[in-house]
Formats: sequence, structure tokens, C-alpha cells
Amino acid sequence: TEDNGTAGRDLKALAKEAENTSLSLESVTDGKSERGIPQVKFIDDIGKFAESFNPPASAELLIGAYSDLFSKFKAYEQSLSQKRL
Repeated sequence: TEDNGTAGRDLKALAKEAENTSLSLESVTDGKSERGIPQVKFIDDIGKFAESFNPPASAELLIGAYSDLFSKFKAYEQSLSQKRL
């Protein structure tokens, strides 16, 4: 198992990487629908996509970006469900 010291250093390294990258929400979306909901960008080659950022994005950073986007989709879904009731 990982100790808290190692996990803390990993989170700090990831936070530093996030501050120093050109990766943003717009990097993983392809515009918005007519309702303003972001459309996910389909990625054929994840390695090439990661290398397109300066500096190249790590797998953890890309997963985090898509996790954030997924959270936004879940919020949209919940909002739409509440409006239908």
C-alpha cells in the first residue's frame, strides 16, 4: 500500500503539471451543442493527443480532464431530469 507521504508528493506533482500545461477543458471538447452542452472530442491516438500539449500531458492529467468533463455531463443530466419533473 502507498503511504500518505508518497500519495501527497504524487498529488503535488500532478498539481504542478496541471499548472504548467496547455491542457484545458476546450482541449477535450469539440464545441458545444445548441443547448450549450460541451461535445466530447473523439481521440484516435491518445499518445499523439498527449504529445500535442506543451509540455506533453501525462495519462493522469488527461484522465483528470475527462473526469472533470464527465462530472459536468452528470450535472447537466441531473439538471435536465429536474426540469422534466
